[in-house]
Amino acid sequence: MKNISPRAVSFLRGKGTGVTDAKERKWHAREDEYLLEKACSECCFILTHDFDFGTLALAHLKKG
Repeated sequence: MKNISPRAVSFLRGKGTGVTDAKERKWHAREDEYLLEKACSECCFILTHDFDFGTLALAHLKKG
């Protein structure tokens, strides 16, 4: 999760959802491309408030 409230992280974890918070892994300062690579390699999705992230994700998918 990136740019998401700690309350949302706690809520999802309380529901039994496996959640990785970018801040907890010290990834919050990393480039978005790095986060996309991590999500793809770990078969996860990214929940974020970044408006441009969807465009970046689509471009990443087109690259293969």
